[in-house]
Amino acid sequence: MNTLGIQRNGKKKFGYAAPRPCQTCGQSFRPTNSALKKGKGRFCSLKCRPKQSRDRVPISCISCGKTFEVKRYRAEVAQFCSNQCRATGEHSNRWGGGIRHDAGYIYVANKNHPRSVGGYVAEHILIAERALGKPLPSKAVVHHVDENPSNNCPDNLVICENNAYHRLIHARQRVVELGGDPRLHKVCCRCKIPKTFVEFNSLHSGYLGLSGYCRACSKKNWAEYRVNYA
Repeated sequence: MNTLGIQRNGKKKFGYAAPRPCQTCGQSFRPTNSALKKGKGRFCSLKCRPKQSRDRVPISCISCGKTFEVKRYRAEVAQFCSNQCRATGEHSNRWGGGIRHDAGYIYVANKNHPRSVGGYVAEHILIAERALGKPLPSKAVVHHVDENPSNNCPDNLVICENNAYHRLIHARQRVVELGGDPRLHKVCCRCKIPKTFVEFNSLHSGYLGLSGYCRACSKKNWAEYRVNYA
């Protein structure tokens, strides 16, 4: 067969190069000249090509140290095991010295902490655990007394047993700010006025077993509902 090309019907067809071994099975074959120009012609068949493409080598992530596998041709350029490691850690382009701010809260880089999210954990959790001398229970929540999430002084933090108790503290604090007594009053969600417990309807799932709206505001809600949706 002519390696310079075959003339057929006045048109030049592709030619074949000298025999060479397949990179997967070692069998001798003759690739086309056009395949060699494109950097191909390394495998004798489609069955051998996917076998070679599955050839993987283990490397270590430069961020977390985890061992993962990549294709052999990417072994020299691959550095991270996941997009999370690529976006976090001191090797990331967004590395800010291990401190991150979000919604007023301060987060510190700590990948090994059980409450870590994306390699960061809230600073007030670390300070509360340091003061407590042990890790916080899984359902525990840290409350900021002055409601400033960036003020993580130990005197400003209160450890709550769960989120329900945390919400209770905020509800009682809101009553005090509006001039009521948390032992006698509750703030209506509509009129924002502290009112006595007897002015609310009973509700099994509500705060203190009471509805979120006082009776007067509940009547207004139902009247508006009937006008808009009846």
